[in-house]
Amino acid sequence: MKIITSFPTSHVQPAVVTIGNFDGCHRGHQYLFKHCLPYRQHQKIVITFNNSSDNCGLLLNPQQKFAALAKHGFDLCIVQELDAKFASVTHPEFLQHYLLERLHAKVIISGEDFCFGYQRLGNADYLRHAQVNMSDSFEFIAVALLLTGNKMKISSSNIRNLLRAGDICNANAMLGYPYTLHGVVVQGEQRGRTINTPTLNLTVDRRCIVPKSGVYVGVATIAANTYTCVVNIGTRPTFAATPTPHKPMALSPTPVAATTQVIEAHVIDKKLPKLYGCEVELQFHQRLRAEKKFPSVQSLQRQIQQDIQAARQYEH
Repeated sequence: MKIITSFPTSHVQPAVVTIGNFDGCHRGHQYLFKHCLPYRQHQKIVITFNNSSDNCGLLLNPQQKFAALAKHGFDLCIVQELDAKFASVTHPEFLQHYLLERLHAKVIISGEDFCFGYQRLGNADYLRHAQVNMSDSFEFIAVALLLTGNKMKISSSNIRNLLRAGDICNANAMLGYPYTLHGVVVQGEQRGRTINTPTLNLTVDRRCIVPKSGVYVGVATIAANTYTCVVNIGTRPTFAATPTPHKPMALSPTPVAATTQVIEAHVIDKKLPKLYGCEVELQFHQRLRAEKKFPSVQSLQRQIQQDIQAARQYEH
C-alpha cells in the first residue's frame, strides 16, 4: 500500500474510496472495508486524517494503523492533515474537487453516520442526493452501523471508554482482536527479582491508551516468540509511594510528561535473559483484578502466585 500526505492533482484509474479516522480498525471498520472488495476493477483508496493537536488516546499509532489498512487490500492511503485550510473546505467542494475530479472516484463508501466538510455539514443523506442529482456519475454506499449483542455501537470512542474502565474483554470483542501496546524493555527497580517474579518493565507509545490500572492476563511477543504473562499496570503501592517514573518512547512526535504509572509483565514458566532495549508487542486478554496495596510482601507473593495460576488456566 502506497501512503501519501496530500491529494494527487489528478488520478486516471477509476477508484473506490472510503473515508474516516479508522482508529483501531475495529470490527465496524472491517465490515465497511469488506464492501470495497467486490470492485476489483477499481483502485482501492482509503482517506484518513492526521490531527497533530490530538495525538493522545489512540487505539493504534499511525504505523500500526497503516499496517492494519494495508492488510485489508487498499492500494493507496491518503493521510490528510486536519489544518485550518482543509477544515474550511465545504462538503460540495470536497465531493466535487477532491473525490470526483482529483481521485476519479466511481464508488464512495462510508458509514451511515459519516460527516464531512466545513462544520461537518456533509453526510450520507447529502451523498445520496448528490448521486441522483449528478446523474449517477458515482455510486454511494452507506454501510449500516455494526452493533454488539447488547445493541452497543461498535465505535472507537466506545472501545476507548471500555479500556479506560478496564473492560478488556468487551473492548477486544469490539476490536475483533486483542488490544495491543507496543513498547521497549527498560531497566526497572528489579523488585520482582527479589520475590522470584522478575518482570519486563515497558515504556510504551504514550499516544496510545493504556488500559485501567490492574492485573491482566497478557501475551508478549518478542522477536517472533510468544509468552503468556501476568501484566501489572499501576504504581506498585506495596513497595513504594513514588515508583521510578518511566519516560515515554521516542515514537511520540510531541513532548509528553513522564508518568509514575508502571507497565510490567511477568512471563510465566519461562526464564528469559535480560532484554533491555528489545521491542515487545503486548496483548491484553483478560483483567484479573484491581491493583491494591498488600499488608506485607509475603501476602503480595501469595496473590501473585494466584494470578500466575489464573494465567495458566487461561492459556489452556
